Amino acid sequence: MKYYENPIKKNGDFADPCVIRYNGRYYLYCTNHDIRCWSSTDLLEWKLEGPVIGPEEFPGLVPFAPEVVYWNGSFYMYTSPHGLGHYVLKSESPTGPFRKISENIGHNIDGSVFIDDDGQWYFYWADFSGIMGCKMKSPTELGEPVNTGAFLHGWTEGAYIVKHNGKYFMTYTGNHYLSNGYRINGAVSEHPLSGYQDDIHNPIVIQTEGKNVGLGHSTSVLGPDLCSYYMIYHNINPDASRDLNIDLQAWHDRTTQVYGPTRTRQVAPQLPDFWTFPEIGYSQYWFLLKGKWCLQGQFYRVMEDEFLSISTQKMQALGCIEINLRCNQGAEKYGMVFGWLDEGHYYKLELECGKKFLEIIKIECDKEYLLKRSILPHDYNETKLHGVRIQCDKGTLDVCIDNRWQMSTEISSMEGHMGYYATKGMIEIGFTAFRNRTAFETEKLWYKPVPGRIPACTALGKVTMSPELNMIPIAKNKQISYHLNIAQSGNYHINLFGTFLTATNWRFYLDEQELGEQAFEAGKRGMLCFPTKLPVGEHVLHLCLKDGEVSLESIVIEDATDLPGCITYEVNKLGQYGKQIWGEFGWSNYVIRTEVKAEVLQGGGEAGLMFRVTQPSEGGEGKDTVLGINFFKGYFVGWNATHLVLSKHAYDKKVLCQREWNFEETELRRIIVYVEDADIQIFVNGEEQPFLTYHDEVPFTNGKIGVRAENGWLEGKIIVDGLLEQRNEE
Repeated sequence: MKYYENPIKKNGDFADPCVIRYNGRYYLYCTNHDIRCWSSTDLLEWKLEGPVIGPEEFPGLVPFAPEVVYWNGSFYMYTSPHGLGHYVLKSESPTGPFRKISENIGHNIDGSVFIDDDGQWYFYWADFSGIMGCKMKSPTELGEPVNTGAFLHGWTEGAYIVKHNGKYFMTYTGNHYLSNGYRINGAVSEHPLSGYQDDIHNPIVIQTEGKNVGLGHSTSVLGPDLCSYYMIYHNINPDASRDLNIDLQAWHDRTTQVYGPTRTRQVAPQLPDFWTFPEIGYSQYWFLLKGKWCLQGQFYRVMEDEFLSISTQKMQALGCIEINLRCNQGAEKYGMVFGWLDEGHYYKLELECGKKFLEIIKIECDKEYLLKRSILPHDYNETKLHGVRIQCDKGTLDVCIDNRWQMSTEISSMEGHMGYYATKGMIEIGFTAFRNRTAFETEKLWYKPVPGRIPACTALGKVTMSPELNMIPIAKNKQISYHLNIAQSGNYHINLFGTFLTATNWRFYLDEQELGEQAFEAGKRGMLCFPTKLPVGEHVLHLCLKDGEVSLESIVIEDATDLPGCITYEVNKLGQYGKQIWGEFGWSNYVIRTEVKAEVLQGGGEAGLMFRVTQPSEGGEGKDTVLGINFFKGYFVGWNATHLVLSKHAYDKKVLCQREWNFEETELRRIIVYVEDADIQIFVNGEEQPFLTYHDEVPFTNGKIGVRAENGWLEGKIIVDGLLEQRNEE
């Protein structure tokens, strides 16, 4: 098995990476003065192809964030030199040369193009009010701007759209590329231009400490296995250069799952089960049943007369096929055969020269049956190369052309050979491949990086999905298993997220070794925590439910660190804006006491305690405490002018609950916070009953403690102790 480790490309500047896939190869473009291009067949080994623009295109300027899109034989590049507005460039090759075909079309930086299933183009760009977008009248003409709703509470850039199962998934980045807190958020909508709603797990990619920081400006691309997707993004180094990173990406209902960010050894992107480029020869890959072909550059050119070739290797029932082909003058009907059992039993995907439709036809006992016809985009040019991909799963065959979904029909199996045919020759054939696995099967078998979040539905084998969002029901004496790739040996918390309406008793195994057994009381939607030791490397985690019933949503495995005992932290006067943080990210359940004086200004000031804090940073270039006041993941409990407020932060702010509290400015603020699994209790002034309580259905599981002042001041001391130790004292 092949492996990789991020960053996969360094010793250069790979800022704002854009990767496209064309005819079985990947092409990478980044921000640099001559827009160098690299090519790859596996997303890991990259060959420098050289500059793709000449010095006359943007003299003295650096073209920012070049993004390339392919359509009908042409490659269109969108870039904003020095951030002064966008230009469109065009080439007949992914390696250039690209030449300007437009004047300045404006719109700041980070232009991105998305082509919908119906062939409509959309353009997106960065703005202080969030990601903006518009319809495109042509590759160089833009329509009226629309605010998409994707917003990072400040400068928001680096948009990229992928359509999956009818939904539009956007990733976007902010707020400043020099900040450790540069991050990637996700959003989803039913419409390409508006109504985007935040992913519940935002930020979906972030790392603010260590070497792997400043993560952002991503694109997403189909993997070499034809079914998985990978997120491509950069990190920043101390000298402000940027490296290239990749991690597996998937989608579940309305959430974007990125298995990362990683900095340890991961399983490399898998290759197809069958794949061939024409230039490597055909004798071991193809049975030539009718007609002739010859090698011409990177294509097989099929001569006149009837033609039929099938793969030497058979495909299994479910999986993906990709073909790349175009027709020349004189061609008639042509396309792909699949599920080939013999000359009287197979399917074909058929196009006809001069016609704007595609058909799926079943041949059974030498008779043809039309299963489905689909109309192609009005400007579809059959003489240009098109990538056609089909996937068979759950009784449905989906057809995509040039990354657009084109049609679906009912087919239960593609088992058999695949190949090409033409009734009168005159076609050209490029890269061909198939994979005996679907995207979801690949994700289930993937060794998920630990620490990290694992969707419950990716358990090995067959699982039943619950009517509840992304949950799987587990009954008494049932076991589910997951592949893990553990970064290092150590203490961990295995946190189970879901709905627990009855008392449960779990037994945990790693490979064949029992880790332990733990019982939990009946609860509701939330989290259960099992502490354990885990060894480095690839393993299989087994969760066995010995008693009870559960709907499981996800498993989050995090580093665990025990509190060494009662610790007191002194707070010198903190304010007017700022954060001060102590402890270990592996702390989880604990009790915190405050003895502080707080002063807040009317009209939005607040000051108080932070807990379960991870991924802290500051705004701007990493020094702006005002912009960065909410730049952390975790919880905050504190005072404004009239209330005690509990809020949750993920580089934003969501008030969970609050209660009016009258106090004197000089009063010593004494509160006690108990945080255990999904529950938070806050006591004030020694009272026996909690002043505020909150049960978080999707809680942050661990993190440091600290203090925070926003338009206010705080001083005093903070005392933290382990929850178990505190209860023993009581």
